[in-house]
Amino acid sequence: MEYILNKFMQLADSVLAPGWAWVMARSWMFRACVLASGGVIFLAWYMPEIVWEKTRLGISTFQVATNYQGHIPLDTNLSSTTKRLEKTLMADLTNFAGPDQFVRLVPWSAAQAIVAVEEGKQGTRPDYAQGAISRIRSNETGECFCWAEIPRKGTDEVAMIIAGWVMLAFSHLRETISDSEIAYILGLQQAEGWWPIFGDKTDEAFASTYSTAWIVLGLAEMSRRELISATMRPKVEVAVDRGVSWLYRTRTDSQKWKPYPNMADSHESYSISGLVLHTLHVADPSGSGLRDLDRSWLSGLRGVPPEFKAKDDEGQQRPELRGSSNIPRIDTFVQLKLPWMLIATVDAYSNGNILQKGRALDWINVALSKQSVLTADANTESWKRAELLYAIKYVRTLAAKGS
Repeated sequence: MEYILNKFMQLADSVLAPGWAWVMARSWMFRACVLASGGVIFLAWYMPEIVWEKTRLGISTFQVATNYQGHIPLDTNLSSTTKRLEKTLMADLTNFAGPDQFVRLVPWSAAQAIVAVEEGKQGTRPDYAQGAISRIRSNETGECFCWAEIPRKGTDEVAMIIAGWVMLAFSHLRETISDSEIAYILGLQQAEGWWPIFGDKTDEAFASTYSTAWIVLGLAEMSRRELISATMRPKVEVAVDRGVSWLYRTRTDSQKWKPYPNMADSHESYSISGLVLHTLHVADPSGSGLRDLDRSWLSGLRGVPPEFKAKDDEGQQRPELRGSSNIPRIDTFVQLKLPWMLIATVDAYSNGNILQKGRALDWINVALSKQSVLTADANTESWKRAELLYAIKYVRTLAAKGS
């Protein structure tokens, strides 16, 4: 066997030697090109994934550099996926708004569906709107603008994030909220500027990034669309500014956010960080620190985007909030990574340099071409479909609009 192998080596040498001699007789620049080409062929053979990733990144950066219209030159056309997702959510909303006793949605998921379906639309109020609004309001836990995750009257397990989603949904439907409802929300803001995730958990240790971001986002959108009375608007603006300041103060050294910044065992969350960055773009678009935050976010877009249903807190223990009241509340809220990472990336895009924009464009294209995204309409959980649809429509809207 060794004898045969040696003969093959001699044969290969006799074939390659004249070519090698010819290359060595050429200029140093020609030899350098041959060496580089050989290196590319070697890498493509042994590490095709890395070569393909770098090629994609180079193409995306070239597209950014030669794009003079200012928009984000997306490769993926998601019209059919968007239509299928919208169709399933419209069916859910129509059922929720109707007289049937069995409905698939609760107020929280109904608000999410409304935000997703109505994103980017400027028309008249849809047919389902009044029924959906009535059903959402009829499930309030009491005489307040507040809801429990599982609707029931008289419970004190109020989840403040639902109020944020409902405000965002109402802003899309042009539905006002009363001064007393605004006063209730503002009354739960703590001195440092944050909101609790549960209405009765106001110990400083339980300061919630997730809840604060959602309340600030909801209030900012309601105020921007003038759905809050002139009497309450100045108070809302002060509350939003305080919430924004708290969010800036509680970011980590890597410019991300934890669900509970005052808890030692709370970990950074890409989902919540994406939500916060989006909230800051809506509530404080001219903020002096926003450009640096955007560039830090874009620099952190490494690796393969997560799948549609990937969760941020997979495998982590759910925090138990007990505090001075000694009544335990478990934070069971699930954070999907992909929707809020997409939204934050397209928000941050305009503040990036060419290389960051190229990486962001490649990351978005890869994320939106995933099979789990293209077939998301088959998912049985309405809220997951809603978050993804909202993200897709938001990305498409900002991509077309440009910087």
